[in-house]
Amino acid sequence: MSDLDLYSSLVLKGEAEEIEIVSAYLEKLCLGVNINKGSTSIYFKNVDKKKIDHIIRGCSDLVSWAWENIEAQDWMHNWKPYFKDVFIKDRVVIVPCWNKKQYSEKIVLKIDPGMAFGTGHHETTELMIRFILKYHEKNMDVLDLGTGSGILSILAYKLSSNKILSIDNDPVIESNFKKNMLINNSNAILSIDSCFNIQDFNYDLILANINKNILIDLIPQMISKKGFIILSGILESDYDEILNIVNKNNFNVIDFDKINEWIGIVII
Repeated sequence: MSDLDLYSSLVLKGEAEEIEIVSAYLEKLCLGVNINKGSTSIYFKNVDKKKIDHIIRGCSDLVSWAWENIEAQDWMHNWKPYFKDVFIKDRVVIVPCWNKKQYSEKIVLKIDPGMAFGTGHHETTELMIRFILKYHEKNMDVLDLGTGSGILSILAYKLSSNKILSIDNDPVIESNFKKNMLINNSNAILSIDSCFNIQDFNYDLILANINKNILIDLIPQMISKKGFIILSGILESDYDEILNIVNKNNFNVIDFDKINEWIGIVII
């Protein structure tokens, strides 16, 4: 760990829904999130605080947050208590990379939580996994948009996909993505690029766990698709707006699921 590494915590207070929105927007920029009664702390390393403040003001109505500088520490050790095993549909278990337990008859997804690019603990990830288990078939070609940690691509690989293309516009995720592929004995093609640069949507299964603003612009581009499109990252309060875009582009919602205020859908 470099002596120049500066660690900060962002403490959010306010309405739970507003905090959820902010947490979702900051998920790929932070080290981790700790939720307590009455407040949520989000941890960063070498962060541009003005940039984060700008994001908060732009994505939410939250008015109360504060920055605290904290001492450098062993983040892996510090976060071990918060990374519990996550069981989904009695078929998948998500575990941190240090977990050596054996789970028979389950698909095990190991994640390195050194950076929080999708640890499997968020409702939107669970919604995506539920739908993947339901709609994935052997030898499918899969497109994973906003791949982050690669957790959904890893699941697709373990379900015997034919080809997996994983897209993310943030080059910072690359080392975490590759490490997660390695510890899961999995493989996918990673492309650091904007999802708006994709020309070919002819995949059997398209995964997009991305925020609402990107989905609104992305859905109309998927007109050449040939299979199922699984979408999440949608707050209940934004669902009507997303549904309007879906209908306007002649897609049909064939499945719907909800965990707390987060929604996932499948469209064709």
